[in-house]
Amino acid sequence: MTTTPTRMLIARAASSAAGTSKGAVVLGGPEVACVAKASEVKDLAVAGGFDVALVYSDLPGLDPEHPVEAALAVSGGRPVVLVHVPMTRAFAVFALSAGIAAVMSPDMPEEAMFHVLQLVAAGQRFAPAELLLPDMAVPQAVPVLSLRETQVLEGLMAGSTNKTIARAMGLSEPTVKLHLKTLCDKLGAANRTQAALLARDLGLT
Repeated sequence: MTTTPTRMLIARAASSAAGTSKGAVVLGGPEVACVAKASEVKDLAVAGGFDVALVYSDLPGLDPEHPVEAALAVSGGRPVVLVHVPMTRAFAVFALSAGIAAVMSPDMPEEAMFHVLQLVAAGQRFAPAELLLPDMAVPQAVPVLSLRETQVLEGLMAGSTNKTIARAMGLSEPTVKLHLKTLCDKLGAANRTQAALLARDLGLT
């Protein structure tokens, strides 16, 4: 009885895809495809061209503000292993709860990445233990926030829109968006939802 090889897809920016493509052929065999755009992932998903996808959150065409939702959308319901920087506990929990099958940092060895892809293809889920077990986690530095950033965070945690926060602070909406971007950068969050989760984990609220 023959076993059908798992068809793996690696989706990352063209500037860094060459190394992974070479490693993919060596480690995964002929059933590995490499693409460099989100649209190509979607096209292959429609054509049924892969069983599991390794997607980098900086993939061109993927919404940088919502990489989790975007990766799930282009994969056509197939399991996704998401590579993200920075890979924090809050991001991992958010991604896994949203439907991502596995999360990892780009510094994971390629051979280990392919083992994870095989696990996911077999129906398993994965996240580095240090991200999910508090007693194993490396303590994360608490960022120093400015007064404006703290006020924006308070509005964010209250569920307020940028427009509402701007009105309460007496600022323009673009200025609030700028403070929000700086806040997300300091927290290592990709969007406002992750910023709120990280702030809660760090005890900033």
